[in-house]
Amino acid sequence: MALQINNFTGFETQGFEETPSVVGSPTFDTTDPRSGSSALNIGGATAQVDLAWVADGITDAGTDYIFGIAIRKTGNPSTEMAFLAIRDDSGAAAIMSLALQTDGTVQLEDAANGTLDTSAALNNDQWYYFEVYAELNSASGAWEWFQDGISIGNNTGADLTDGNAFGSATSVMRIAATPVITTLLVDDLYILSGATAATDRLGGGTISEMPEVFMYQNDLASATADLSAVSGGGAVLNSGNWDDAAETPGNETNSADFTGTPLDGVAYTDGGSRAGPSGDSNIDGDSNIKAWKGIWHAERGGGGATTHTIYIGNDADTEGNFDNTTIALLNNTEADFEFLGETDPPLSTENFAQGFGLVGNQDFRCREMWATLLHVPSVAAGGGRLLLINPPSLDGGFEFGGLQ
Repeated sequence: MALQINNFTGFETQGFEETPSVVGSPTFDTTDPRSGSSALNIGGATAQVDLAWVADGITDAGTDYIFGIAIRKTGNPSTEMAFLAIRDDSGAAAIMSLALQTDGTVQLEDAANGTLDTSAALNNDQWYYFEVYAELNSASGAWEWFQDGISIGNNTGADLTDGNAFGSATSVMRIAATPVITTLLVDDLYILSGATAATDRLGGGTISEMPEVFMYQNDLASATADLSAVSGGGAVLNSGNWDDAAETPGNETNSADFTGTPLDGVAYTDGGSRAGPSGDSNIDGDSNIKAWKGIWHAERGGGGATTHTIYIGNDADTEGNFDNTTIALLNNTEADFEFLGETDPPLSTENFAQGFGLVGNQDFRCREMWATLLHVPSVAAGGGRLLLINPPSLDGGFEFGGLQ
């Protein structure tokens, strides 16, 4: 089966729209992110954040897995701190962990919390990127791990299961800080399924060739959308402006609103400092764009029906050609939605198009919406670059799979 990016995040929304579970009071750091404009600070309080192992719109490809995470510490914990734990369910025990030690080293641990390997001590105030290949859900699994693109250990026969199913919607990557550490920044996470070897990892051979996440928003200060999402559909906001859905962190005091008559529309992320990815100097080639994710924070204001549609694509798409999925909303109850894919992201010369639509006579309030890209800069030979199966189409869409 082809490689599948299950999920990724760079915590660019400066909120928890992408995380199904949050405990404690983690914060966001906009001073020293590894990429983009924000990183998660899991330090400073006993806290944990779960990232779904399989994002909405994705089917786990099974077999073996690779996951990646960037960390930056300011000190060492008083006792061992498992800052990353892979769990087959949010309430289950970890089947594999990365744990920061009192001496500043990181241990790779199995399902019984046994040590598989230990890294060299990490410096304070420096970013490091770890990638792990593992035969998860195996009682005798192979593994290999990498620090800043360099293999630092491998073996077979590891206990990487608790006997339960893995790879479902309830499986999670948990980021946690217990005991308290002053600052532990986390950034640029990804989860890859369908791997067959460690060479399937996304990163290259140096820290500068590791995955990174960038975010884009529209800043269209208009009540009229750039384009209808469906052929013959509407393209007008009844009240408010599209830029009311383009604030970071999220602003709960305003929203982009559709009211009453069924309407739909998309806005391009083609202005201001968030233009993109066209004009973003961080994006160094179409083949280095690995996946995209749309994120919406919205609620239904009224009306009888509960079904809405969210749309994402690029500014080369035409009416009726946007990726979409339906969502269900309750009256005056805010909810978060995400839609991840590997086909039809914008090319480096194009811009995201993102929006929403109504079904029936009802109201829709979009507090915010974000579009994010998973990007790997200048991947070196042998670094696991995903191969384009189909060449770019006229609307900028492409499909990933295989290796080169």
